Amino acid sequence: MVVEDFFSRRLLLVTGKGGVGKSTTCAALALIAARLGKKVLLVEINSSGRLWQYFDTTPLDDQEVQIQQNIFALNLDPHRVLQKYIIDHTRLKMLAHKIINNPIYHYFVAAIPGIKEIMALGKIMVLENEGGYDIIIADIPATGHGLSLLKVPQVVLNTVEIGPVNFQTRRVHNLLKDPHRTLLNIVTTAEEMAIKEALEIYHKINGGIDIALGYVFINGLYPPLPTDKTLEICRAIKGSMADNHPYLSCTDFMIQRRRMHEYYLEEFRKDLYCHNIVEIPFVFSANFNLATLEEISKHLGEKLCS
Repeated sequence: MVVEDFFSRRLLLVTGKGGVGKSTTCAALALIAARLGKKVLLVEINSSGRLWQYFDTTPLDDQEVQIQQNIFALNLDPHRVLQKYIIDHTRLKMLAHKIINNPIYHYFVAAIPGIKEIMALGKIMVLENEGGYDIIIADIPATGHGLSLLKVPQVVLNTVEIGPVNFQTRRVHNLLKDPHRTLLNIVTTAEEMAIKEALEIYHKINGGIDIALGYVFINGLYPPLPTDKTLEICRAIKGSMADNHPYLSCTDFMIQRRRMHEYYLEEFRKDLYCHNIVEIPFVFSANFNLATLEEISKHLGEKLCS
């Protein structure tokens, strides 16, 4: 897949285990798309969120705000999206607020599986349909919740056979299963639990969730193992320093981490031998800021273009 083809999609969903760098990957992809001249919308779903920190702006809510040239962002709270949907589709606003504040409403919402999630996906669908953005990049919940989110449309269609909820859900389902508009991307690190969860997502998608897979991003890889000559220099230095010197411990740690990464990379590639895997290096920085993010996006852009 060439980079232009990847960014020609209207909706890129990004999921993975918590703590593997999903938000960072989403932000880096947004920077690449913006450099390609795309108008980008970054979406978080029901998240405490870190995107606003990356771009040194204020915390995000459900209103679209510009956070960088050609990049906008919002944070969708499914509960608030559902409430707004009721208010917008009830003729009498006073009646809408009475519905929302009625305890029966909360029981009703709890009784319909996935109703809030459908409304969040529906909001993304509306934004995609309106065409105000060239591409939407959505940081969806980590593994378990993310997979549940993607399963919700089919569950709702099986449960609610007629009416506006069915109509809305069918439109969402059509967006998600259209490979020319939507791609799901997985983020992981080269560590045991993260790799296991990434494989779980991969096999479940291939096993029945009707959505096209884009890339698997392996994040935070330590630098390649040093050459034999460099190792010789390291051994020579080590011979002249105390065994417990912190710099030696740091070097040993990095080499061990890279060996671990290589082991899991090899195992992972055996399972995903025919899929698009992109490696993202660990960027050593005293403070994670926009400059760090730009560096990651440049690394990522080079990998996508290679």
